[in-house]
Order: sequence, then C-alpha cells, then structure tokens
Amino acid sequence: MQIKEMFKRDINRYINGVISVAEQNTIKQELEEYVVTRELQRHFADFFQAYERGLDNPERNPGVWIQGYFGSGKSHFLKMLSYLLENKEVDGENAVDYFEDKFDDLMTYASIVRSSNAEAETILFNIDDKGGCYKEGETSETAVLRSIARVFYEHLGFYGMDYKLARFEKLIDDRGKTDEFRAAYEEITGNPWVEDRGSYDIFGGEVAEAANRAVGMSIKSVTDWADSTESALVDFGQLVDDIDEYAQKRERECGKQFRLLFMIDEMGQYLNGDTSRMLNLQTFMEKFCDRCGGRVWMVVTSQEAIDELMNVVSMDFSKIQGRFATRLSLSSSSVDEVIKKRVLDKNEFAASQLRAEYAEKDVVLKNLFSFEDSRSDLKGFPHEDDFVECFPFVGYQFTLMPSVLKEIRRHGYQGKSLSTGERSMLSSYQEAAQAVEQGDERSLVPFWRFFDTLEKELDHGIKQVFARCRKAAENDYTIQDQDINVLKTLYLINYINDVKPCVGNIAILMADRIDMDMKARKESVKESLDRLARENYIARTGERYAFLTDVEQEVAREIKDEKIDPASVVEEVQKIIFNKIFTDRRFRKGANDFPIDRFVDDAIVGQSQQGMRLNVITMANSELADAADGVLDMKSSEQALLVLDTESDYYDLLYNAARIKKYAQTRSSSDDSQTKRNIVQRKQEEAAQNRKEAEVLIGDAIVRARVSVNGQAVQVPAATAKQKIEGVLDKLAGAIFTKATLIDNPIDNDGQLTDVLLGRNQQATLEGGVGGNAAAAEEVLKYLEARARLHQSTSMGELQRNFQGKPYGWREIDVASVAAKLIHDQKAVVSYGNARIAASDPKMRDYLRKLSMVDKATIEVRKSIPAAYTSAAKDFLRTLDSSMAVPSDEDGLAKAVKDCLEDRVERFQDMLRTKYRAERYPGRADVEKAIHLANEVLAQKADPEALLRELKNRKEDILDNDEDLGRVHQFFDSNQKNLFDEALSTLSTMRDESTYVDGDADVKKALAEIEGIVRNNQPYGKIKNLRGLIAQATESYGKLCKAKRDDMLGRLDDALAGIAGYAADQDTDAQAAVAPIVSDAEQVALRRKSAIHGADTCTKLDAIGAQIDAWRTSQLSKIDAAASAVKQKKTRGLVGGKPVNNDSSSGQPPEKPAALKPKVVKSSTVLPPKALHNEEEIDKYLAELKARLLAELAGFDSIRLG
Repeated sequence: MQIKEMFKRDINRYINGVISVAEQNTIKQELEEYVVTRELQRHFADFFQAYERGLDNPERNPGVWIQGYFGSGKSHFLKMLSYLLENKEVDGENAVDYFEDKFDDLMTYASIVRSSNAEAETILFNIDDKGGCYKEGETSETAVLRSIARVFYEHLGFYGMDYKLARFEKLIDDRGKTDEFRAAYEEITGNPWVEDRGSYDIFGGEVAEAANRAVGMSIKSVTDWADSTESALVDFGQLVDDIDEYAQKRERECGKQFRLLFMIDEMGQYLNGDTSRMLNLQTFMEKFCDRCGGRVWMVVTSQEAIDELMNVVSMDFSKIQGRFATRLSLSSSSVDEVIKKRVLDKNEFAASQLRAEYAEKDVVLKNLFSFEDSRSDLKGFPHEDDFVECFPFVGYQFTLMPSVLKEIRRHGYQGKSLSTGERSMLSSYQEAAQAVEQGDERSLVPFWRFFDTLEKELDHGIKQVFARCRKAAENDYTIQDQDINVLKTLYLINYINDVKPCVGNIAILMADRIDMDMKARKESVKESLDRLARENYIARTGERYAFLTDVEQEVAREIKDEKIDPASVVEEVQKIIFNKIFTDRRFRKGANDFPIDRFVDDAIVGQSQQGMRLNVITMANSELADAADGVLDMKSSEQALLVLDTESDYYDLLYNAARIKKYAQTRSSSDDSQTKRNIVQRKQEEAAQNRKEAEVLIGDAIVRARVSVNGQAVQVPAATAKQKIEGVLDKLAGAIFTKATLIDNPIDNDGQLTDVLLGRNQQATLEGGVGGNAAAAEEVLKYLEARARLHQSTSMGELQRNFQGKPYGWREIDVASVAAKLIHDQKAVVSYGNARIAASDPKMRDYLRKLSMVDKATIEVRKSIPAAYTSAAKDFLRTLDSSMAVPSDEDGLAKAVKDCLEDRVERFQDMLRTKYRAERYPGRADVEKAIHLANEVLAQKADPEALLRELKNRKEDILDNDEDLGRVHQFFDSNQKNLFDEALSTLSTMRDESTYVDGDADVKKALAEIEGIVRNNQPYGKIKNLRGLIAQATESYGKLCKAKRDDMLGRLDDALAGIAGYAADQDTDAQAAVAPIVSDAEQVALRRKSAIHGADTCTKLDAIGAQIDAWRTSQLSKIDAAASAVKQKKTRGLVGGKPVNNDSSSGQPPEKPAALKPKVVKSSTVLPPKALHNEEEIDKYLAELKARLLAELAGFDSIRLG
C-alpha cells in the first residue's frame, strides 16, 4: 500500500501552509479545517470569558497578550478570533457556525455565540508589514503609534500611510463632503482620487481646487498645506480621540454594543526590547484604555511572554503589563495535534495495515531510534497508536522541528522580517509526506526531507553552500549524492543542542525505512562525513560534526592553514594529566610519601624533587608511542613509562584547539563583519569544547595505556585514569625506593617529633638510645660521618633531600624524626647561625622541618666534650650541693649546670627586687656580681661544650663570690638587719631635725659614726657598735626636745592668761557674752598641753607653737565679735531685751554711733624692735608708742594689739 493512499484527505490537496493574517482567499478552508485542540479549547474559553465580561462591564484593561514560539499557531489563532468576533458570512454560513462541532465544551461555544452577537470590527494586521518602515530614522520613537494610526485610518478608508493626508481626508469626511470632494477631483483631473492621493503633493493645485469646490476651503491654504515639506506629527491624544469618536459613532449607528479590536500579529518581535517602542505602546495603551471606556480592545501576539519582554530593559513597564490583563500561552504541542489531524489522519484500512506492521516490527521500532547523549524525550514509536498517528514521520521529528525552525529563523532566513513568508510546520510536513508518497508501509521520512521544504526560504549564503555541494557531486568530484543528504541533516540540527551531532545520531536521523541496516547506514554516514570534512563543508570536533556556512568555511580554511608547534599540544596534554586527572606531587605507600618527578615525552613538568620518574608518552613521541614492548622495557630503566593508547583522538582535538587559539590571538578583527566575529567566537567555544572532550579521551587513553616499569612490562588494570596512574606509581615505588622499609616507626605530627627529641614514650634500646628507626638512624649517621671525612658540612635541607630521594623515599617528617633520634641519643648535633641548638629548644622542630630554616641549619656527628670540662662541672655542682646526684652524660650534665645557674640567677634577682628595692643594705654588689658571673656562663647554654668550657673558666670566681654571699645571707638572717634598720631610721630622723641638733656636738658626733658604718660596703664587723651610738644620739636629742617642750607649755599658759584677761577688760554689759569663750579656751588649752607632751621632735613642738599663736588670735577675735554685738544692741535701744533711754527731745538728731568692733593692730606695727639704753630713750620710745597708738585709734572706739 502506497503512502499517498493511507490518508483520509488527499495529501496533495492545497493547504495554505503560510499562515498570514492578511490572507483572505482561503477563509472557508481555514474555517473548515481549523483544528481546535484540547489546549486551544482552553485558550478560546479564557479569551471569550474575558471578552464577555467586557460586554457586561466595560473593561478598563482590554488588552490580550497571546504568547507562543514559532510553530505554536498563534497567528492562526489570532486570525480565527478575528473571524469569530466579526462573524461574517462565508459561503452561506456565519464564521461561528463552522466551529459548532469543534468544541467538546458547549459552554465555550455558547460564549463564542453570545460574543459574536455584539457588533464588532477587527483590524487584523501584521505590525511589521504595516509599520516596518517606521522602525528606522526619526519615526522610530513613534513607530508603534504610527503603525496603529495607519491601519486605523485605512480602516476608515483614508490614506493611512501619510498621517497628514489622512487627517485632511478625515476633515473633509467630518463635514460630510467626501463624495463631493472625490467627484470634484476626478472632474478636474480625470483620475479617481483614490488612485492619485499617494502623490497629492504633485497635484497640490488640483487638490486645492477640489477642496474649494466641495468644502469651500481656501485654495491658498490648501495649496500651502499640500506644498509643505513637513510631515504631520502623530499626536497621541488626537489619535485616541479619533478612535473613541469612531467607536461611539458606530455604537450609535448599530443601536447595540459595539467593539473595535486591533488584532496585531508579532508585536513582541516588532518591539524587540526597544525602549522607545515599548514606551510608545505603553503611552498609547494608557490613553486609549482611559479614554475609550472598554469599546476598543487590543489583541497582540508575541514569541515572548509580556513580563519576559519587558524585563529586557531596566525601566519600569509594570503599567503596560497591567493593561494586558488577559494572557494566553500557546505551546507547539497543539501544532503536533493539528498536523496529525489535518495532514496525517489515516483511513481505516491504512490504520489496520500499520497496526499489523507495528505488531511485526515493534521491537525494531522501539530500539531503532535510540539517540546518544541527546534530549531524553526523543522517541521513535513507543506505542502502536504513535506509529499509526505519526507514520510516515517519526515521533522525535515532532519534538525537534519546533526547535529547528526557531533556530533556523534566527540564523538562516533571508529578508529583514522573519515573520513574513515563513514556512509553517503544517506546510513542511505536507511537502515532506508528498516527497515519499510512493513509498510503502515500511518507508519513513528521513529528517533531511524537511530541509527541502525550507530551502527556498533560506539565506543566500546557505543555499550557495548546497549549490556548490550539488555541483561537486554532479561533476564527480570528491562528493557523492548521499553526502548532500547528510549535509542537509547536519544543517537542520546545527543550531540546536537537542541532538549530539555524532555518527550514530546522524544515521538515525537519516533512517528512511523501518527495515534499514543500521550498521551499514552508520558506515555510510561516516564515509560521507569524512568526505564533507575533507572538502571543508563541515567541521569535526572529536565525535561531533558541525555544518559550515560560507563564512564559516572561510574561517575554517584560515584556521586549517595555521602552523602549530607540536610542543604546545604536548603542553596541553601535560596540563590535562597533571592539573586535572592526577594532581598529586607525592605518592603515599604505607608509611612512606614518595616524591614524584613528572615527565611528558621525556620533558619534565615543574621542578625536580629527586623522586620517582613517571614518564607519560603521547602520540607526539612517535618513536615510543608505537614502539614494541621490548623497546619500552629498555627505555624504562629507573622510571615508569606510561604510553597513551594511540587509538584515541585526543591529539587531533587539542591540535585543532591550538590552531583556533593561535588564529584568534594573531588575526586582526577590526575589519571583520559582525557575522565573522561571531563565527570566531563560536570557534573559540569549539576549542573549549575540544579541550573538554580531549580530557575525557586522554583519561580513556591512560586507562588503556601500555606500562613498563624499571625495565619490565607490567599490567596495571584500572577503571579510571587516576587509578591507573596510582597503580603504576605503586609498581615504581617498589622498584625505585629499596630502602623505604628502614623507617619502621613513622610519625605523623610535630607533637610526636618533640617526643622523639625529648625521649618521651619511646622504648630504650640496648645501645642506650630510644627505640624505633634504628636502622634508619644508622644509615643517616653513616652519611654524616662520610660527609665529615670529606670536610663537608651538611644542612638539614640537604639531609632532607637526600633521604627523601632514591633509594630511600622517606617522608620529610620521618627524616626529621630520624635526625631527632640521633640528637636525643647524643650522636648528632644541630647548629643555627653558628650556635648549637639544644634538643629541648622550642625552635628545634623548625630547624628540622621548616622550609625557610632547613637550609640554614647544619647537622653533624656529635663530638665528645673534653674531660677537663665535664670534671670541672661535676666538681662545681658538688661544691654547691654536696647531696646532688650529678648526671654522668654530657647533655644531662650540661642541663644540670644550666638549671643550677638559672636558679642562682632567679634567686639573686628576686633578692634584688625584694630586699634591695629601697634600703641601702650591704652586699648588693656581691649579689649583682653573682648574677653577672652566672649569666656569663649561661650565654653559652645553647652549646653544651661551650657552656662547660665557660663554667670551667669562671668556676673559681663563682665559688669565691659564693663565700662573700655567705656574709650577706648571715646579715639578712640575723639581728644585724634590725640594728641596721634602726640606724637608718635614726639618721633619717636626725636629718629632718638638723636645724635643732647642729649646735649639739655630742649628737653630731654620734650621727657621723653611724653614717660611716651604714655606708661601708663591708660593715658586718662594726654593726654591733650601732646600738651604743644610736643610744648616745637619742639621749642628747632628748634633752633638746625637753627644753623645747617646756617653752611650749609656758607659751600655752601665757596665751590662755591673755585670753582671760582680755575678756575681763570688756564692758560689764559684755561679760555675759564673752564668758563662754573663755571657758571653751580653757578646754582647748588642756588638749593642746596633752599634744605638747606627746610631740617627740622639736619640729613638731615648733608646729604646735605656731598653732598656739593662731589659736590665741582667733579667740581674741571671738571676744571682739561678742562685745561688738552687745554694743550694737545697746545702740539700737535694746540691751538684754529692755529699752534704753535715748532722749531726743532736744530736737537734735542722735549722734552717729561709733564703730563698735575694735581695730586689731599688729604688735610689730606699733612696737618696732629697738635697743633702749637709758631712761631718756625709754621715755622717747613710749612717747612714740603713744602717738602711734592714738593714730591707730582715730575713728574707732578701741584698738587691740594682735
């Protein structure tokens, strides 16, 4: 049965495969054959529910956004909405009637019927057709507005292409003179106005005359308007007013609800992320939504959802999104259903035949279409129904074609607009089916057939590639006919990521029969691909192939001409193996951690560590890559040869990547087209992919590599490249590091290293050392002895490198551990900066391990300390402490000396801090000398021999000093210190009383002798004399104090008598007031007398004398104040609370009261010191005294000598 006989409808009938909103000639077929899928039923329901709501309640957001990618049927859906809304009669039936049987949901159809009863006009157009001319130049910012203005005015019958002319025609029409104007114009010119109006500026005079006749317009004004070169600016408000005015007018004419719908196809593509156009649309939507009261709708299609489109730019377009309240999203699954129903629907006989075929071939059909590394939902015929519905197509084709068409539209369609003249999937499937209509029930449509349905729409450059390929095949060049179909297939999948473009997958896509020999087809496809690649029609990247356009072929040729140094490719192999696959620089085996020297083709990678040599051989080393096993064995002495499998294509991939890299870096792109720059960018991406694939292939080549270790071929089975290398290194370690097992007690951290240095937690050996690594220690000791015989010093770094290398391979920390063992066993010493380092030094671990220090630290065999030094040290320790158990080993002896001296320093420094802090006790110099002598010896403590040598030199000095210190200790431990303290106290007291004792010879003599003793550096024999001298000085000074005390007691008695006498001299009226003052003074005098008896120094007694004088003065002032207060009261007439007779009857004013308080005059002022020799001088002095006293009394009622 032929394929063309299988369909319900003739496969060769005309089907409008180009869905254009402007096409009107096939309306009946479109209405009859339109398939309302399950998905479309939902979208029709959503749209008409929103539209019905708008009829009942005028919609403030009457925008509908229909989103769907190419092939989803959105343009067709928009066209059907237009037919249904206008509901025009088509071949005797209304448009709605054609849909009566297309809906399972009767409610949806009822909604459509109700909506169609309202009067509606739709303005259906592709915006790029009508407004493409406005996207460039000065009209670009108002492109959307101009496009809408154009179709609106054309809908009214005006010339919408020219907004100025359209407004002129509307002006005439508003006056009801359109017919008269057109008739007048035709009468004047002989041509219909509609034919000439596009050139109105040429016929300006005729237009003016016709307007004058019909409307009465001024000929001059119309002529000026016609001749004007300025195009009228499109005004948002005016356009919206015109639209609203028209909608209201039509509603009045209809006598019922009216809706005007702008139905715009490909709005999203027209906006294309352009900010000015989106702002243009937003402004228009805002104005017409607010002005038109729901009578005007806007329905648009777009490949992108509105929120995705508006998020392209950073501005806020939330307002326009809100205006498109109804949003519908169409998927390509609906198209699959449409194709299967309109094109592939089978008749009953064909369906039964196909079911039988499937039953016979179901296993083949299920497994034939198994794609490699591709999209998981690419299927063949999973079920019988799939086979019947899809035949002669395959299920995967319905999945791939939407992506193929979408990407081809982006990369290979001709013309400026991709939305005009596009081949729909419906058309592609029909034409592909027609191409195989002579086939039988085992025939299939190979994927390349779709290319034939699209080719005439492709870009010229693409078509040229195929034209050259066909010509080459016709002329019997190196291309065959089947290669062309392979090239078509590769082109179709070139821009999608759904199918890996490899041999196996291309063979599946080429399948044209169910019973095809897949193995033979793969071989055939591989041969075609090789020919196409050689002729530069395609590019190969590992297992992947890619179609090349003209420009891509040019770039590919230029890249192919680049010359690459094989060393750069080998360098990439190095990076992949040792930076990604195996990055370790050391190999751990048991307790050991072996360094690795890495080589690729005999060239070292990085710096040598004197470790195992791992040598990877690549294809670039043809001598060894293809060598026999025997040759490899000979070449592998003291190394491992890992020869990469030569069947892998990794080298070609990396070579191609290197050529691309060089091409991109060396060429100048400033003169290239954007297309070529994009191709170069894709080539760089290809190079990156090459490197990724090469990494995988190198891993496989390592797993399958041949291996020879130290002269012998070995088998190293492994599942991964890393495991393979580890296995090779394991074999190599056993062959190279033959003394690795000498380390029998490995350590893991610095804490354990310290334990070895200090001999902690280690079992003692028979030789007196600490256990573990004995053989390793003996090996290191031999090495140091050999170096010493050659008079060569050895740094710790050299020791590390030697024993980490062959044939030892010890870990760095284990080398340090063996050195630590020798140090502890006193068989080796470490020096740093010419100073010997003790095993207990906190920095010893750094000297053994730290990279910055190991080359500066030296290690050598330890020499014995001379017996004279050790003997002197032992004698020294026993002399200081006869009970001490003196160590016999050198380090123990040195440590005992160091501890002894450090303790000595600490004790004497504490004595200086506590006992000599402030007092001038004797022996300070001896204590300081003891510290100095000990520190001189301790300065050599880092080197035991130097320490004991210095002790020997200072031993007698230290012991002599120790004898001197005995008297110091006796001074502090006996009563001498107390006498010394008493003497210092006496000197301090007498020094403060020097004013009083300077005239006493006995005191001065005693103090001088005391001063001499306490200043003596060795006063120990004279300290006993201090007691008598202190008593002598104290007794003499006591006499001075007694005389001073008696004087002070007399002064106190005189002061008290003066106070009492002065109080008694006051007026009788004041006696009562001053009596308490005297009484208080007597009590104070008693307390001051007690203080005088208690004062123990002349200074304190003199201080009391000054206090007595001040006290006397204050008490006299108190008496004055009390007496003055009494006098003031008396003056005011009240004394003791009684009135005083103060007769003023004489008429004379009372006298001004005199000052009541006595004037205090210093005695020294009126009684100057003077020597008087006779009575005459005495009389004269008294006369002068009287005069002075009278002068002081003037103006006062009394004076008081203070």
